[in-house]
Amino acid sequence: MSRGELAAALSGTVDPSAMLQRFADRTLELLPSAQGVAVGIVDDDALRYVCGAGAGVSGVGTRSPLEGSLSGIAIQTGRVLRSHDTQRDPRVDAAACRRLSVGSLMCVPLRRSNEMLGAVVVNASDTRAFSDADLAHLSSLSDLLSDAVGSVCDLRRATDRLRGLTCSGEVAEATTTDGALPRALSPDTMSDIEARMRVQQVLDDPELLSVVFQPVVDLFSGDMVAVEALARFNRTPVRPPEMWFADARQVGLGVELEMLALASALAHLPHLPDSVALSINVAPDTMACPQLHRVLQDVPASRVVLELTEHAILDDHPDLSAARLALRKAGIRLAVDDAGSGSSSLTHLVDLAPDFIKIDRSLMWDLDVDPVRRSLVGSLVSFASEIGAEIQAEGVETIDELHAVRRLGVRYAQGYFLGRPAPLHAVRVEHRPVDRS
Repeated sequence: MSRGELAAALSGTVDPSAMLQRFADRTLELLPSAQGVAVGIVDDDALRYVCGAGAGVSGVGTRSPLEGSLSGIAIQTGRVLRSHDTQRDPRVDAAACRRLSVGSLMCVPLRRSNEMLGAVVVNASDTRAFSDADLAHLSSLSDLLSDAVGSVCDLRRATDRLRGLTCSGEVAEATTTDGALPRALSPDTMSDIEARMRVQQVLDDPELLSVVFQPVVDLFSGDMVAVEALARFNRTPVRPPEMWFADARQVGLGVELEMLALASALAHLPHLPDSVALSINVAPDTMACPQLHRVLQDVPASRVVLELTEHAILDDHPDLSAARLALRKAGIRLAVDDAGSGSSSLTHLVDLAPDFIKIDRSLMWDLDVDPVRRSLVGSLVSFASEIGAEIQAEGVETIDELHAVRRLGVRYAQGYFLGRPAPLHAVRVEHRPVDRS
């Protein structure tokens, strides 16, 4: 491959303009008050706008001086700045804003170490359009945005250098210098930005998260003994809850999002009958979080069950054991979720000493006609009895599956056949178990 072909291939791998345009589009979508977004790159002593969305498109291709502009001040100070009224703010070019019908704006500096990269400018035609929450939202994203734009700049520099190389040895050296090329070619950069913006918007506006509850039924009495709290996200396009929590963990906001979901669930506890427990999913990081322990001090501990997935207990989390002991001492009960779906050893279950072992829904499929699944579930029932835990079946969807788990000695179950997730006031047991033995 010639150096020209290599440079062309590199340019085609990640289109910098497309990446920045994608970011501008997503920013406009995620900030309802915004009418325009423009991304500018530092070019000598000016800011050159390279892409935009909404009303920000009109500024693409223009340059504004760094001196005497709000963007320049933001870049130089490293602070996200806001102007409530561009015609009364001495830091802003009032004439330019009047010409572009910009009444208020926010400027996000893009910096990496001591390198001034550029700025993202968000604007609206109305004055005082941007709230403190909008400002905090953009502030939380500034470092991640800077890394993304920095990677785009790295890519451009690397591509330019490749075009000027004269031998294959120089090509090999240029592609590894300072790790710039691997950073620029990473496909995860823009994905992380979008994920962080989505999650941060929910954290800033808790009403975007709601909770539904699925009944857990005692198969011997037919009574509802617990409800599992399940988070739902009120945003379009609709995405499964597990994707939201995966995004949050990916960008370092997993504990924050889980704590928001947990607080939303606990707010319903006073409205549950005293005989009904509340079961909530948590990850090891959240279980070890001091904030969780403080929150649980204010609730009746015996009515709360914390669920860890089987996969999570495989992770050697340094604080999980101490957190488990502290929670158990406080009276909180523990469950292992999705048992049978992974490869965790029984030793991990013994070490955790859960009160409940929840059998993964994949083992429920055709349980009534599949002897292998019946054998696996029967083994788990025996194991649970040996360590003093109760078995709970998930994903029971037919009357035949229900009778199968009862015959195997499973006492508790949940699933669509018994009751679907619903707001608390609508939760009910659809079919009470009937013993046909």
